Amino acid sequence: MTKKLFILLGLTTFILTAFAATAQAQLLDPGYRPINLPTLQTEGMDGLSGTARVTILLLQTISGGLLYFAAPVAVIMITISAFRMVIGSHESEKIEQAKKHLTWSIAGLLVIMLSYSIVRIVIRLVVLAAGV
Repeated sequence: MTKKLFILLGLTTFILTAFAATAQAQLLDPGYRPINLPTLQTEGMDGLSGTARVTILLLQTISGGLLYFAAPVAVIMITISAFRMVIGSHESEKIEQAKKHLTWSIAGLLVIMLSYSIVRIVIRLVVLAAGV
């Protein structure tokens, strides 16, 4: 019972802290915000047809939306895996399972962090291949 209460209290604290940090980030001066935000970028698309332009903008929108959704989920999964490692300290089977979850959560977070760049590279390659 106390383990579940400890986990619930820890996750609640983490989630409230994350929401507070996210809310504060929206109040930043635009001059201090990162330049490479996952927003629609239309440079280099002047000679594309309407269908190609819509497809590229759709891919950008989907990748940006998934980036904002998947990154917090990955961080929460890393936190849960770490809690499982701490709680299951006396059982080696639980520690091994938590290590596997932690490894895959970190790998997922890396893929999430690189996903927007991967989509941008693919879009540039398609635009270059189209000869625009």
